[in-house]
Amino acid sequence: MLSTFCEQDLSFVQILVGELVSSSDGEVRISTAINLGLSMKQKMKASVCEKLIERLVEEKWLLQVLAE
Repeated sequence: MLSTFCEQDLSFVQILVGELVSSSDGEVRISTAINLGLSMKQKMKASVCEKLIERLVEEKWLLQVLAE
């Protein structure tokens, strides 16, 4: 099965999952997630990170919890 994600997207997801796993509560703030893309070797624009995160939520790869 072919992935619909490009290599850079997959690298971002790998880093994001690492952050989720290492966090004490299994959560990562959206701003932190976007900054992960900005700190990659091949940087991702904030808008690209945000769209990718939205896509991951839409496709149910991630769960978005709204702040209370």
